[in-house]
Amino acid sequence: MLILFPSGYKGSNPFRGVLLQANTKKGDYVKLKKILILIVLLLALPLINAYEQEEILNAQEITTKIELSSELQLIEKGPMYKIEQLYAELYNFPQDDINQRVLKLETTPQAEKKDDMLRYRWISPKEKSLKYQLTSTVKTQNMFNPIKEKITYPVRKELDRGYDVFLKPSLYIDSSNEEIKAKAKSIIAEEDDLYIIVSKIANWVNKQVEYNINTKTEKVTQKASWVMQNKQGVCDEITSLFIGLLRAADIPARFVSGISYANIPNTQQNSSPHGWAEVYYPERGWLPYDITFGQYGRIDPGHIKLKETLDPQEKPIRFEWHGRDAGIEPKELQVFAEIQEIKGKIEPIIEINTKIAKEKTGIGSYNLVIAEITNLKDHYITKELILADVNEIEIKGTKKKLSILKPRETQKLFWRIQVKPELDQEYGYEIPIEVYTQWGDQGKTKFRSRRDYEIYSLNDIVKIQDSTEKGKLEIKQKDELKEPEQKKEAQSITTEQEELIKKPGIIQKIIKWIKSLFS
Repeated sequence: MLILFPSGYKGSNPFRGVLLQANTKKGDYVKLKKILILIVLLLALPLINAYEQEEILNAQEITTKIELSSELQLIEKGPMYKIEQLYAELYNFPQDDINQRVLKLETTPQAEKKDDMLRYRWISPKEKSLKYQLTSTVKTQNMFNPIKEKITYPVRKELDRGYDVFLKPSLYIDSSNEEIKAKAKSIIAEEDDLYIIVSKIANWVNKQVEYNINTKTEKVTQKASWVMQNKQGVCDEITSLFIGLLRAADIPARFVSGISYANIPNTQQNSSPHGWAEVYYPERGWLPYDITFGQYGRIDPGHIKLKETLDPQEKPIRFEWHGRDAGIEPKELQVFAEIQEIKGKIEPIIEINTKIAKEKTGIGSYNLVIAEITNLKDHYITKELILADVNEIEIKGTKKKLSILKPRETQKLFWRIQVKPELDQEYGYEIPIEVYTQWGDQGKTKFRSRRDYEIYSLNDIVKIQDSTEKGKLEIKQKDELKEPEQKKEAQSITTEQEELIKKPGIIQKIIKWIKSLFS
């Protein structure tokens, strides 16, 4: 007899089904339960940040305190050294936009707001080190400009006067590059829906370009053509290639400099200077696209916009001085952002119904995961769906798939999986399946695998998928599998404790430790 402890969560760590032999004394179960609860409570505190990301993504509004600061070193270059006036013009700072409002903005020393810049001024400064700072409070809202109807591509004839500047190549967005032009044409193919085209280009860049900080991208921004060839870069380069492909396809796009309160890939940062894009839709306006984070047509309220530009290398600050035998040495602009308040939670905009083709399979068998994604809104939505890793199965192909949904549309996505043949044949397994998005949408199911269940070949699963896609076969949602009584006894803990156990990361540590007790 076996006791099954299923566990798992979405993320880099996989789901896991753990089997324990059931010849343990009843007193040992009580001891085990107490140990589990103690471990969960001891380790619960560090988990506060585990759900912070999802909370930010789905918040109705966020209030953030921002500090921008830097310093100028004045350099004597001769005996007649003198500076009569010195100006520092800051172009990257928070301003009101469609989804953000500046509640407070203070500068030290006092700066004059002039058009799209803040001008700091020093007259005959005596100090050799001049510090300047901006402190701002910004409220961002989880709202975006929805596209409710098809906008036909191409759009050049529909552009208002002045928007053609966003179609031209720039210093680092060299959209006239032949390789970029050819790739844009191949991605578009015969598609004539502007929203779908932009989403496909965004998805191609996201899948093909690896976020990678190295000596060639950390200090020096690379051109879009370089990123096209090397398939790597940071947010600036990733965004530049995206914009380059759009401009090559005669779709207006611009670069946005800002701050993102999110986990940058491969780093431990919570808030950081960040770059993303905005794409122009005739008669609808600008829509944001953050390719680095896989957010298409909408971005989370952890993003704070500072400035939009034609090119990522337009300088955020400029200096001017009048004097003689003098020079200046500016230090890097420091950025700090801290969330002050998170309010509300937006309603779900999609629904995921996850199904499994075969409720029971043999060990080594193939199976098919089907996710039905329904757009609950009256506008276009693009979502990346992810099949969670599970220790007992292997995903055949990519685990991430893109769903571009028209208003109220339902789509089906498919994943082919295989129960790992090397699993211990003496055990049975209950395998959790979850399809989810980074925004917290999820759909779950599960199936069982044992050596005496039927084994399905890859060809069997391909036929099932073909029949399902053509509407000849309907896979119904399976009822919940009944759990063994021993499992219920071993997991008779409170709802609050169960929620703690489900937190990311902790369950894997607990399970590993439990297994060692019975080895």
